[in-house]
Amino acid sequence: MLFLVAHAQGRVCRRDIFESWSTYMHFLSVHGATIEAEPPEVLGHVDAMCLITPEGEVHQLQGVECLLGEDYQRMGAVYPQTCTPPPALQGAVQAVATKLFESQSVIGFLTVSFVSFWDAYDGIPRLWGQGVSFGCTALMGGVGTLGVALKDRTLPNPVPATLVSTLLVEPSAGL
Repeated sequence: MLFLVAHAQGRVCRRDIFESWSTYMHFLSVHGATIEAEPPEVLGHVDAMCLITPEGEVHQLQGVECLLGEDYQRMGAVYPQTCTPPPALQGAVQAVATKLFESQSVIGFLTVSFVSFWDAYDGIPRLWGQGVSFGCTALMGGVGTLGVALKDRTLPNPVPATLVSTLLVEPSAGL
């Protein structure tokens, strides 16, 4: 039944890996998979980055809007994101980070990925969590570098450089 429904409605996003639907179904039957739906009215894909301190404090960076290609591979990012209300994104990240700290004692850098979509029933934008990445991702490194580079300038939406202060090198360090 899954094959009939998925074949009619589904889409193989990674054509570089799975050349045909039958190739994909063979892989699925051997290895298994998680099939994930996506809301119909997508506003954008958002990554929200934060740092959880050993005391459990959550320091957040503003989210970035991820630009995806046809195969859902990331092509770039736009800072700051504009597809979802910042308070909603901050609240969602705070909840995820706090839960991870309290239940699993997670500390360090964390990126939470969301799909922002329009809920036509309630007439408001919503967030759908897609994943969590632990550690300092390349995207977080890029935003941190931007924060260091623009630390002394006034921006409408400043990037907090406090999270990457350890990256600053004193001129006397010989580098």
